[in-house]
Amino acid sequence: MAAFLRTISGSPTAPRALLLYGSAVGLVLGDSPYLDLFRRLEQNGSEILCCQISFAAFTDEEAPAVGRLADWVDLTDRMEKAHHVLWP
Repeated sequence: MAAFLRTISGSPTAPRALLLYGSAVGLVLGDSPYLDLFRRLEQNGSEILCCQISFAAFTDEEAPAVGRLADWVDLTDRMEKAHHVLWP
């Protein structure tokens, strides 16, 4: 996952959005070693969306340190409208 995040954060074209669900929501918690990569992605125009159900299930935190919470309607809509979906 670290190599994938470094690769896309260093890419000349940032992805429009990164959708995090399941245990991946842990990547944007306050103590995550990947926060700098996600912040770089946000600065380059990527939106970081975390599944609110997964976030509530896997953490006690109120909100992600980077990005925002989203419901499955929004996450599914993003995937359906995407030209490409990348999977690490």
